[in-house]
Amino acid sequence: MSFEPLGFDSRRPLRRAVEARPIHREDDIFDEPLRSVIGDVDDVLATVPGDQARDDLYSLALLAHLSANVPGHIVDVGAGQGRAAVVLGEATRVTGRGRVFAVDLYPEDEEAPDDAASSLDTLLGVMAARNLLEWVLPHHGTGATFAQLMPLDFRCRLLVLEGAHACSDASTDIFALEHYLSPGGWLAVDHAFSSFPGASLALETLFRQRGHFEMARQLTPTLFVARKRG
Repeated sequence: MSFEPLGFDSRRPLRRAVEARPIHREDDIFDEPLRSVIGDVDDVLATVPGDQARDDLYSLALLAHLSANVPGHIVDVGAGQGRAAVVLGEATRVTGRGRVFAVDLYPEDEEAPDDAASSLDTLLGVMAARNLLEWVLPHHGTGATFAQLMPLDFRCRLLVLEGAHACSDASTDIFALEHYLSPGGWLAVDHAFSSFPGASLALETLFRQRGHFEMARQLTPTLFVARKRG
């Protein structure tokens, strides 16, 4: 929002300066009702299946918003039914920066050993219902196969690892993808301190071998984050 310059002309009546009206701009952020991030998260919790907790989703939403000035996309490995991908996709749509790549081994038929609720069709249906098909792009595979398809100049500002990874899988995904993180970008590991087997060990290995992360924090009982140094 911008205002008419008040200036320092003492001949200008004070009342006119006080009553200066905002100049309307087409891109004024206050032209539209302000949205509540926590309200969006609560709506996702009520309508999209998944096991991510409220504080985890809220933290991811904030990281997606606050990293909007960092070059690159968002990569969500282990997207499953798409609960976190919806939150990240809505944040990406609001900021207009990049896309969300939802990576998972989506079952291709009803006989697949994985949960049929995590199928690619289910994910696409969820995104279509929320007008997010333009912003959330699925990849059928693992973090490693996704990395193999990306060009050398691919960059991401937020790398999210979620789902039931084993330690070896977590290590593979981290080391396959973390070099794509832009300086100032964030690594987030969900379920890192509960049902995510071996994730803590994988993170310890990462930080022993990589010295370019800072602000490593356990934000919630299950969510770990760290920022790549600038």
